[in-house]
Amino acid sequence: MTSPPMFSIVIPTYNRQDFILATLESIFGQTYKNFEIIVVDNASTDRTVEILAPLVESGKIRFIQHDRNYERSRSRNTGIENARGDYLTFLDSDDFMYPNCLADADDFARENPQIKCFHNFYDLVNRDRKVVYRYKFASLKNRLKAIAAGNFMSCIGNFLHRDVYQNYRFDTAPDLTGGEDWEFWMRVIADFEVG
Repeated sequence: MTSPPMFSIVIPTYNRQDFILATLESIFGQTYKNFEIIVVDNASTDRTVEILAPLVESGKIRFIQHDRNYERSRSRNTGIENARGDYLTFLDSDDFMYPNCLADADDFARENPQIKCFHNFYDLVNRDRKVVYRYKFASLKNRLKAIAAGNFMSCIGNFLHRDVYQNYRFDTAPDLTGGEDWEFWMRVIADFEVG
């Protein structure tokens, strides 16, 4: 049996035929290669499944398809339940990673083994990947105050150690749609320091 990958990258998707390959290419282009990709599809009605088929067949991605559109919370939970990595990170199917993202995360994890939850900074970019907005991030001196003031964690560039991700799930209540990630991070950050 092979050892688990360092990172499990969970990508929920629904009707992203125009974006999903660029998202995946940004992962395949990482300078750090010890990862697995889990794409959880919410019963796409476009060509998403067809486009991903060669990557599934070649073993480059693990693909799980729901029988209907359950939204991102359930998809992220499905990804969590199937992850094997020492750390898990989420990536939306219209986002991408800078080439050194996983290498930097690996360095941080090894230098700070006591920190089980950490995040990287992220930018808003256009289709040409030109930065159109650089987000400002709250101080983590008081992590509870920071997350109460706004969802700086989002679901971009967060890394959760297995000790964390095996014990938390996104709430799938329909009235939380759009804020499910904020609620999730409030629970995680209440229990764990953030790096």
